[in-house]
Amino acid sequence: MSKSVKADKERKVRKRRHTAKEKAMPPPKPAGKADKNPGRKNRRRRKLPSWLKPERFNRLLFLFSVFLVAAVLLWGASPFIVKESSLVYHKVFAQSPGKKQAAAPPKPRVRMPAVEGMFYPSGRENIESMISIMMAHAPSSEINGLTALIVPHAGYRYSGVTASYGFKAIPRYKKRIVILAPSHYANFRGVSWPYVDYYRTALGDIPLDSSLTRLKAELESRGLFIDIPEAHQHEHSIEVELPFLQSRLENFSIVPLLFGPSTTLADTKEIADILHRLYNGKDVLFLVSSDFTHYGPNYNYIPFRTNVSANIRKFDFWAFKGIKAVSPADFFNFIITTHDTVCGRIPILTLLFLLKNYYNVSVRLLNYSTSGGLTGDYTNSVSYFAIALVSNSRNSGGEGSFLLELANKTLYDYVRNHESYSLDPSVVEGLDPDLREKRGCFVTLKEEGRLRGCIGHIIPREPLYKCVIDNAINAASRDVRFRPVSADELSRISLEVSVLSVPELLNYTTTDDLKEKLVPMRDGVVLAMGNREATYLPQVWEQLPTKESFLSSLCLKAGLDRDCWTRHPSIYVYHADVFS
Repeated sequence: MSKSVKADKERKVRKRRHTAKEKAMPPPKPAGKADKNPGRKNRRRRKLPSWLKPERFNRLLFLFSVFLVAAVLLWGASPFIVKESSLVYHKVFAQSPGKKQAAAPPKPRVRMPAVEGMFYPSGRENIESMISIMMAHAPSSEINGLTALIVPHAGYRYSGVTASYGFKAIPRYKKRIVILAPSHYANFRGVSWPYVDYYRTALGDIPLDSSLTRLKAELESRGLFIDIPEAHQHEHSIEVELPFLQSRLENFSIVPLLFGPSTTLADTKEIADILHRLYNGKDVLFLVSSDFTHYGPNYNYIPFRTNVSANIRKFDFWAFKGIKAVSPADFFNFIITTHDTVCGRIPILTLLFLLKNYYNVSVRLLNYSTSGGLTGDYTNSVSYFAIALVSNSRNSGGEGSFLLELANKTLYDYVRNHESYSLDPSVVEGLDPDLREKRGCFVTLKEEGRLRGCIGHIIPREPLYKCVIDNAINAASRDVRFRPVSADELSRISLEVSVLSVPELLNYTTTDDLKEKLVPMRDGVVLAMGNREATYLPQVWEQLPTKESFLSSLCLKAGLDRDCWTRHPSIYVYHADVFS
């Protein structure tokens, strides 16, 4: 190939290369503008990332907007979410399988008022005002030795004044009220009470007494307890009495026993025996809620049509005659003979069996009235009694009841009112001779089972009733081992009265002879040596059951060494009738 042809081919190749290079280069800059980065002139132009392409960018922008809105909503709900998440965490993770977290204390169960605004006014002020007015009409005052009351349960406008006579007789220191009332709305056999912790009225909540647990077990073992909630839903026979009790007493509890209409005569006797076993020696008041004759078409009872008011009175006092005689047989015979509509006949029979078998009481009629006499219309009429049943001072438990009530009254007046209680001279004259005889006694105070004060006289120095009054005050305020009792403690204080026999010198020769002659739980002991002496009541044997520990502790109490009893001190023994 000639040189000219070869050179021509080379020129064409260079020209093609130059043309391709020009096509690959960016367009020229406008005139007057310098390239800021001249080093990148020869680089290839980069393509946009795929996510920046318009269709994808718009989709991402939409998703971001949705996320932003969701975040704002979650932020607004975050307190609720945190709270719920915390609960879930504690339920699922925080509580280990082996450890149960302490449960919150259960809310108290309360029986709400059913007849407020119907049988008695609504609202605290209205109730207090009405009861205050009715109480002012009742001239009677509290009765020492009051064991039981029978009071009506009708609307206050009809029976309230008569009821006031009864409630005004209750000593203010009473702390436990056993209410025996009839069921008007449910037919059952035996006794029932609601499964609650409190009865509520506008004046406050009243606790149910702790003794109900044992009472329920006793009744259930004989088929005489029934759990029937509907019986209590609308019942008024217990509720109507409560505002009166609240206006009279402080810090008290109730045993609300509702008796079914199918309870038999034999059942009432058995229930009375159970009540005696449970409450014997306890400072309780038995309160029977009952109206008497219900006459007229409203009650389907018209045994006579002439001399209606006189005949109603005749029937009522026929019923009262059986009560006054404390005779269940006489009262039952009245019911069988007349078919009288005494709604509380079963609670009354139960009370009469209780008092007849275990108490010696006298009966006082405090007030009697009828709704017919109040309205002047005997077309329909209901009769009402307020009856007090009072322990006689000398009987099985009567003396103890009187002394306990005397000590309670003294304690209450002294601590609350700073007054020393004294009996009216006319009351003293009417006391049993044993209560006016000079006797030794001790009064013991306990707060929730623990000793709170104990002082007394071993040697007779004053009448028994006065001994109890003085030492109730001494035990509350002068026992050097304790601070004086305060008013806010009264609801937790229980009393024990010990009436002592005259101490007698115990003749013994040796320590073994001394131990042989001492009788635990029976003998109170006075130990004397030189000018020192001390005594333990018979009840102390419960804490010091061995004779050695009893005598050693007694030596220490006298300020002597614990073995002083082995050196032949003078020993006196006495016995005690203990009432609590």
